[in-house]
Amino acid sequence: MGAKLALTLLALAELCACVTAQENTTDYWMDKAEEFAYNSSFEEVISSLDEALKTDPGNETILIREALYLGIVGKVNESSQTYEKALSILDEILLKDPDDAEAWQKKASVLGSLNRRNESLAAYEETLEAFNRRIEKDSKDMDAWIGKGNALLNLGKWDEARDAYNEAIEVDPQDYRAWG
Repeated sequence: MGAKLALTLLALAELCACVTAQENTTDYWMDKAEEFAYNSSFEEVISSLDEALKTDPGNETILIREALYLGIVGKVNESSQTYEKALSILDEILLKDPDDAEAWQKKASVLGSLNRRNESLAAYEETLEAFNRRIEKDSKDMDAWIGKGNALLNLGKWDEARDAYNEAIEVDPQDYRAWG
């Protein structure tokens, strides 16, 4: 009986350790933030994103999301500071890889959120060029066509955006992103 109890307690302890380990992952906290967002529990979203940043402090995507929610709850100064942190990380990424179209796209969006319109438009132009270079290398790169369309939309080039999305549809007619 004592051995059974000891094995049961050991198994329970191991299970608890697994649950605790799972709760300390970036993905876990990002999922929690999403759950709270669906319930409009924005303070809890921010707390969950803070926990995610403890596990991955250099993650610009988490910072951008947190800055958005800080703005939603009226913490404008904190929001701006968080966007600036994300911008700093994006600048480092782009120093290492100036052809990183997704980083350019995030940078353009962050600059727009900071009301730096001219810089944002310039970053969208860089985004567009980076996606064009990817398309030159691989004309079947669905993500590049979609990204190009999105960049063109942000630049107000509606007809060209439609053409890029049509190209994406040609590549993969089943991919919903281009149809949207």
